[in-house]
Amino acid sequence: MESIYRQGVRTAEELQRRTRSYEEFWLIASHLGDPKAAVLLVFPAVFHTHRRTGIAVLWVAALSEWLNLVLKWYALLCILGCRKAKLK
Repeated sequence: MESIYRQGVRTAEELQRRTRSYEEFWLIASHLGDPKAAVLLVFPAVFHTHRRTGIAVLWVAALSEWLNLVLKWYALLCILGCRKAKLK
């Protein structure tokens, strides 16, 4: 398992080294891909041009936020459950 973690760290370091010049692009892409941006920026524009697609954008943003929350809690509960099991 340790070798998998080491390989993950090496991969992350290599990606950071190779894509250093794309920092601004990835920041903009990250902000535009944020569900808050989808609701505030993308939804009104898309809803104005095509109502059904605009509603779909709104649903996708809501579902992604909900799924993000559920998965974070699930991960936390799994971590806490593993710690309790190790203590027994």
